[in-house]
Amino acid sequence: MNSIATALRVAGLLTVVVILSAFTLQPISQEFSPTGVQSSQVFQVHNPGSAPVALRIEMLERLVDDNGVESNPSAREHFSVFPTQFVLEPGQRRNIRVRYTGPESIERERSYRLLAEQLPVNLNVDETPAQEGAAERSEGAIQIVFRYLASVFVVPPRAA
Repeated sequence: MNSIATALRVAGLLTVVVILSAFTLQPISQEFSPTGVQSSQVFQVHNPGSAPVALRIEMLERLVDDNGVESNPSAREHFSVFPTQFVLEPGQRRNIRVRYTGPESIERERSYRLLAEQLPVNLNVDETPAQEGAAERSEGAIQIVFRYLASVFVVPPRAA
């Protein structure tokens, strides 16, 4: 009986997380060419929620060591991203233009990550002015912020 109750609680929490999902990113994987038309691609973010979200977009290099541990230093010098920070209103979709600006002549595929991250900014401003002498109301809250790491590959011509 306890295992059923636990399973229902976990399912309920997963449902809450899906409902609270502040934004989505598509596609989650994209191939770029080092030059030409395919050196510029578009990603799209969407806010299916009922509250605005502040987002930040950044390009990261994808390095994997001999033990399989990934590290992600900044790749700003290899990409141009627009916009990098913005507020996405409820129901709004926004295109993110990403252009590869790194070396044009590469010998092998290079791997990167596009980081789309929700910023922990309270955009729900209470417009009701505080009344003099009124007791302040204190509420606790947990804020869940989402982040996506999309895979980006820069593929040289005639790569196998």
